Amino acid sequence: DQVADQEFAAPRPVAADYTSEPTTGDLNELVCISHSAVFTPGMKGVEPDARLLNLKTGELRRIPFEGIMAGSGCFTQDRLHLIVAGGPAEGGTMGLYDVNLRTGVNRTLGGALLATGFTLFPTLSHDGKTVAVLHTNPASGPVLQGQVVLVDLASGEARPLGKPLDTAFISWLPEDKGLLLVQRESVDKSKPSIATISCMDLQGQLTPIRK
Repeated sequence: DQVADQEFAAPRPVAADYTSEPTTGDLNELVCISHSAVFTPGMKGVEPDARLLNLKTGELRRIPFEGIMAGSGCFTQDRLHLIVAGGPAEGGTMGLYDVNLRTGVNRTLGGALLATGFTLFPTLSHDGKTVAVLHTNPASGPVLQGQVVLVDLASGEARPLGKPLDTAFISWLPEDKGLLLVQRESVDKSKPSIATISCMDLQGQLTPIRK
């Protein structure tokens, strides 16, 4: 109580107002990225959140996700929605959500299959109808083992594709006839896993392409 008030003064900076409608301009200028507003060089790392960046104007704003954080995701074909993997307010899981950029409405996707565990890396099919994700549930299997899941965007229903495996980097093949992914196999715990670029058809069958 002996210190002058100005010693503790912390003037609030003037913040840019990004509360306006984000989809009124050129939708092709919008990208979704992972970003942490508090990160500065030298920090060991912080948890990033999904941000909407306008490449033309430089506007950077948080997407209207209702949970505590979200990873970068994929746009729907009309670019008015983002499909993101995010953590709900109660925590403990990473679910899949359809975020309407125009209205702010959030819709949970995946039903009971994605209600627990962690959902990652959503990628939209070329026809705009299906989202492929990787789902892991440490409570029911090895940490590095995931299940490829296909989610119907219209209904929100999900179905597993193939058997669980150690995989990553899922993308759609042309004409949506299957998925391209990297499958990994551990043959010796003291050595790196053997990674193989593979195709997975829509019945879940894997075809190795090359190491």
